[in-house]
Amino acid sequence: MIRKFLCCVTVAASLTATAVQSQAAVFHSQDFNDGTNGWRFATATTLDAVGSGGPDGSAYVSRTFDPGSGAPIIFRAQEEFAGIDSSYVGNWITSGVYQVSAYVRHNAPEPLQFNVRMSNPANFPGASYYSPLVTPFVPANVWTKVTFDVTATSPQNVTYEGTDYATVFSNVGHIQFGANLPTALFEGTASYTFDLDSVEVLAVPEPASVGLAAVACSGLALVVRRRRR
Repeated sequence: MIRKFLCCVTVAASLTATAVQSQAAVFHSQDFNDGTNGWRFATATTLDAVGSGGPDGSAYVSRTFDPGSGAPIIFRAQEEFAGIDSSYVGNWITSGVYQVSAYVRHNAPEPLQFNVRMSNPANFPGASYYSPLVTPFVPANVWTKVTFDVTATSPQNVTYEGTDYATVFSNVGHIQFGANLPTALFEGTASYTFDLDSVEVLAVPEPASVGLAAVACSGLALVVRRRRR
């Protein structure tokens, strides 16, 4: 009887944990159906709002530029920009943020690796994550979802700017998406177009995790008490 009960508690805890993960809260999202919503290409350069043609057929933002001019960061959400939805700003650690994703597209002549950078409100220090968990290299002319594990134990390649995870993620003010361009593209004179849509920042609320642990422990405690009787 005790073994059966323990098995039920274990299974229930496992299913609940899976449900919490699958029903993770959307900490922040942006679909650009209302225009650029404050996102920019550079601090003084706006993006182009396109009314249709995104991954679901709806609106998205775009920018065409010459890589030789620089700008490895192409899409910027910074709390100081006018009109920006700053619901992403704050302490991502206490909010349980674990993932950032977006749909991207480009027309460069070869597959490109994308990255995401989060930083403090002053734009420094920051942390950049590379090699998305899904489709590390984005093919040309295809909307592709890039997903980044932005936890302290992320399996992805991460670069901290002279700091650490806690310093960056306890005070996030900027989100920036960029592409790692080969030297040949930087040295050329051709211009390429980059598109962005459906940005999401996901979080697992801490109270849910704590509550799950409490339920599991209570069940085990009940079994122990019954066994001692």
